[in-house]
Amino acid sequence: MPFELVPRGDVHRAVKVFHRYGFVALEDGLSSEQLQVARQGADRVIAEQTTALPQEKANRGHARYSFGPQHHHPEWTQLIELPHLLTLLEAIWGSDGFHCSGAGGDYSLLGARIQALHSDMGDSLNDPDGRVTVFDLPTPFIVINFPMVDFHRQNGATRFVPCTHRTRLRPPSLEDEPQGMREFIV
Repeated sequence: MPFELVPRGDVHRAVKVFHRYGFVALEDGLSSEQLQVARQGADRVIAEQTTALPQEKANRGHARYSFGPQHHHPEWTQLIELPHLLTLLEAIWGSDGFHCSGAGGDYSLLGARIQALHSDMGDSLNDPDGRVTVFDLPTPFIVINFPMVDFHRQNGATRFVPCTHRTRLRPPSLEDEPQGMREFIV
């Protein structure tokens, strides 16, 4: 499925797309120089991790790895306070009262298999009456992804299913997933 790439300076459009679909893909989110620095750092960590843990034993499934926290490396720190992303986050939330957590991410290498759809967020409200879930509220966190390896269908590219960010339905298992959901590859 083709996704709309929103120019990074079009904050109004990016906010509108984000609220409608639950994600937004920004064009030119990083300069060439920033991406080169980030990918050099990622390449170094990938080499360390794949040497220590072969693909068949990767920590996220075959050929799928998590970087783990990397905010202590300058290649990741440069990604935390990008002015255009802070402006976008402020516009989405209507506030500058947010903070960064994580600063790591995941990557898939050639040979990775399709990953079952999942939500990065559980229901932390635990309403005993079951009337309200966290999915009834505006998003409490936003994940920002920067591709540190080239993604293709062959290495388990990231999938986002539009408009599922506010549903109470949990993602189906890979076996029960409708074919259409497999087409939402970024």
